[in-house]
Amino acid sequence: MRNGIVVLVSLAAMTCGCASMDERVIVTRSAGVERIPTKIAVYPLLTSEAAQVIHQPRYFPMTTRAADDRMYIVAPAETKLVSTVQSQLLTSLLSAELSGRGFTLKELPVEAPSEQSEKDQNTFFVSLETLRHLREDYGLEAILVGNVYFVADERDPTVIWVRAAYLRLVDTGTLDVLCHVSISDKYGGDSMEDAARGLALALAKEAKLVSTGPK
Repeated sequence: MRNGIVVLVSLAAMTCGCASMDERVIVTRSAGVERIPTKIAVYPLLTSEAAQVIHQPRYFPMTTRAADDRMYIVAPAETKLVSTVQSQLLTSLLSAELSGRGFTLKELPVEAPSEQSEKDQNTFFVSLETLRHLREDYGLEAILVGNVYFVADERDPTVIWVRAAYLRLVDTGTLDVLCHVSISDKYGGDSMEDAARGLALALAKEAKLVSTGPK
């Protein structure tokens, strides 16, 4: 009887497309990168609305680029990046998880041009001087930036799920992307706690702060 229940539960999980957080989180280390830094700065996660293509929403990662003595955080095409209560909460949860897994962290404030016009309200950045300061005075080798997509629960709109998340770890000296960590958008969504835990664990494994072997 017990074995029958286990089989039924397993079939139900397969039917609903359930998967563990380990399976949902995708990690891609950039070519030639041999070591993932453990002393990092965390820029507040930003959130963006999903771009609509016909009836299917599409979820894209933000990118980064250097210009005018700044590293800009660039929104995906046809979307806007904003800082919200939800994205700030997820940033705090992620920082706590990373710290608990052995990373040395420094959290950064959101930076946006004070003189920005209405059309530039989508602009976020980190000054290269700030990155130099973090590197020379705090020994921080990389900065973690990213964007996240939230969706409300269909039955209870007050419950918010993480639909997809895209993080990139950027070298504070060269501005090269060291590693991408993301939560796939092909599942229904995860709680903020589970999302933060999964992202932090994946990055900790990549940095060899936790074992990647069987438990």
